[in-house]
Amino acid sequence: MKLMTADQVRAALSVRDLTDPNHGPHAMQLLLDEIERAVSDWAGIPVRRHRGSPVVPTADNYDRLGYPADAVARDARYSRYLRPDLMLRAHTTAMVPPLLEGLDGEALLSCPGMCYRRDAIDRQHVGQPHQLDLWLAREGLADKDFHDMAQVVVTAAIPGARAELTPSDHPYTVRGKEIRGGRHGGRRRWTGPSGSVPRPAMGLGLDRLLML
Repeated sequence: MKLMTADQVRAALSVRDLTDPNHGPHAMQLLLDEIERAVSDWAGIPVRRHRGSPVVPTADNYDRLGYPADAVARDARYSRYLRPDLMLRAHTTAMVPPLLEGLDGEALLSCPGMCYRRDAIDRQHVGQPHQLDLWLAREGLADKDFHDMAQVVVTAAIPGARAELTPSDHPYTVRGKEIRGGRHGGRRRWTGPSGSVPRPAMGLGLDRLLML
């Protein structure tokens, strides 16, 4: 396994997280606020915004999210490892497993931040994208609730756009969907550990949304 050097870690962590007001104001923070406000109004509960460390256990990034041991995403060509058991998060979903452990009752979780990958850099990809995970923990939810939540997010981010959902499998989803609004793509996530009531959730690429 190829591990990052100390200089590589410092360089990666020195890149500004545009979602974090502590790093200075940016339009991405306004977009984040608009999305959170719209989903909170729709769900009728306040948002719990969480900012975790970009350094996460490999288990939280992959194992606890159902990734098989031989998943291509785990390869050091695509992930940035500090140690075999520690890495820079590849997606903001890595913040979610520890949060779900402490949940008591319904909650609306928002997990924004920068992610660290080794993707090829081209007109559609960057090595350190900004993402937002939204998870609604509430009993009695159905497919329609996710469809409604997706439309709320798309409308908040791209006024006048309509959410288009197509099937898309993922290791930690049930009946997963890809969300498209304009040129943006997101992911639908239904998850429920130990067979509990599924939770509608989604992962959003903030860089693409902001450019729309």
